[in-house]
Amino acid sequence: KEKKFKIKVLETDEKGYLNLDDIEYQFMCDEPDFVCINLASNVTGYVLPAERVADMAKEYGAIVLADAAQAAGNIEINLKETNIDILIFAGHKSMYGLFGVGGFITNSRIFDRDKNITPVIFGGNGEDSLNLELSERGISRYEVGSPNIAAIGTLKTAIDTIEKDLSGTQERENRLLKYLIEKLEDIDGIYIFQKPETEEEFQNHIAVLSIGFEKYVSDDAGTILDGEYDIAVRTGYHCAPLVHDVIGSKRYGGTVRISMGRFTTKEDVDELVAAVRDMR
Repeated sequence: KEKKFKIKVLETDEKGYLNLDDIEYQFMCDEPDFVCINLASNVTGYVLPAERVADMAKEYGAIVLADAAQAAGNIEINLKETNIDILIFAGHKSMYGLFGVGGFITNSRIFDRDKNITPVIFGGNGEDSLNLELSERGISRYEVGSPNIAAIGTLKTAIDTIEKDLSGTQERENRLLKYLIEKLEDIDGIYIFQKPETEEEFQNHIAVLSIGFEKYVSDDAGTILDGEYDIAVRTGYHCAPLVHDVIGSKRYGGTVRISMGRFTTKEDVDELVAAVRDMR
């Protein structure tokens, strides 16, 4: 509002998947300057057709930013084969680092990073810390913050353990996702949001699933799973409020998000399903 930006939300179909025909029409009507898109939804696990959206955005000279927080470590990403300009990522989730570290990568093939990307605020150097009143001195007045060395170090170690070829990991997690959905479908009072049904839809999902309980709001369901069954899930709106209008989860207080990874076993899934059945 302050800068008078005109913001448009990318169009989706009735199931919440991006509608590329409608997005192409959106771009024709309102030529984009900047397009921001997730690579994978942190709520439903849907892998978005980000590269195709980036291709369309580049027809209008737009800068494209992709959020890989949920995708990094889950799907293969090669920026030099895309029209994505900037990729941002979180160090936790499927990168398996600690909380408190992340980063961004610029695609130097299509983006002049040195001229076009500079931080607004990036700490300070403390060279003039006695003159805090002199605003014209800028950030040089402030002491620089300490980097999160522990989280950075664990992220480096974690990245070294990730297989360069993710196909094996994806296949295994996809089998767990199908197994989980099959078991949850047999339980009354449970709703699965944006449930993949066809093989193509499964291929376009990572092993993240959001459900709703008819009997509980999502936060209460998560508290019960944690306190009584020692099962960790994420609940609520997941810092992604717009998607809940699309998938219809507001009546449940958001969703209960189940995330499976490299170390999840079939026995873990069975324990979760047993807990959900017990809670029903």
